[in-house]
Amino acid sequence: MNHSDLNKVLEDNPDKVEAISTRADIYRMFGQLEESLEDFNKVLEITPNDVFALGSRGDTYKTLGRYEESLVDFNRVLEIKSDDAFAFGSRGDLYKKLGRYEEALIDFIRALGIMPNDAFALRNCGHTYLILGHYSEAYAYINKSLEIEPNNAFALVHRAQLYDKFMLYDESLADLNEASKSRPELVQRIFMARRW
Repeated sequence: MNHSDLNKVLEDNPDKVEAISTRADIYRMFGQLEESLEDFNKVLEITPNDVFALGSRGDTYKTLGRYEESLVDFNRVLEIKSDDAFAFGSRGDLYKKLGRYEEALIDFIRALGIMPNDAFALRNCGHTYLILGHYSEAYAYINKSLEIEPNNAFALVHRAQLYDKFMLYDESLADLNEASKSRPELVQRIFMARRW
């Protein structure tokens, strides 16, 4: 169903939750975050306990830097569905952004207890350990994430940082070169900022 079809469905039935939610997700994918929020808010007016809408709105708030609102939504998802790996991973990412690293690790590990092969949670757990200076743990989690997503630029850059810490400069450079194939701006930004 394309965007104009969704709009037609919504003209005929403005309270059709599935169509509103789908349109909100499409808006979010294309960076139209305010429009996405409007639609997720409509969904939540109709179905206040919709965990998909709450989690997606929480992620949208996080992208917009509206962290407190994001945290409220992720907490609400976990009140409704205590085994939601997506919500644990997303809340962990939010805690990491806020510098609340121990809480981030707890949530990433909870997410991995539910979905052990979640590359996002593995990568972010590893990155959090890297930030905290726990390099062995960081290396284990980041490598596991790369087994699942071998070309993920973020994981490659984080592992390159670890290799640099381990004084394995050739391996570090190899990972940076691999990451730059898909995300040259990421490699340049991190290298220029010297986040080593």
